[in-house]
Amino acid sequence: MVELMVASAEERKVGTGREISPDLGLRLAAIADSKGGTEIVLLEIGAIVSYTDHLLICTARNERMAKAIADEIRIRVKSESSMLPQGSGSDASSGWLVMDYLDCVVHIFTSEARERFQLDDLWREAPRVDLGDVVGPAAVADEA
Repeated sequence: MVELMVASAEERKVGTGREISPDLGLRLAAIADSKGGTEIVLLEIGAIVSYTDHLLICTARNERMAKAIADEIRIRVKSESSMLPQGSGSDASSGWLVMDYLDCVVHIFTSEARERFQLDDLWREAPRVDLGDVVGPAAVADEA
């Protein structure tokens, strides 16, 4: 069972009028790419929901790789920015790992889990952030 712990709306600075920047999401996408993540998508959902600004979705070849991507994100973001995820759902055996960095929520799937849960389809109306300069061309997901 995956347990997802989330921060309160107050912690997310809801309604403060702050500018939405994809910088954190772009950094997370680059880290996922560096560990072999594929089909990487960064969605701008701040205008649709109040709990986060961006969703990063990527695919790992297997559960072990999904955990490696999540571990690398946690280590590098902590060392570079002193940030830890405010919540996470970590059950690699389900094929889906979640990391909540408040401004960006990361979803790491195996291909089977990504197909089953279809977050890309759920958020199809959200604009995609261009990842062309951040990740390799093979890592970017095709337009749906």
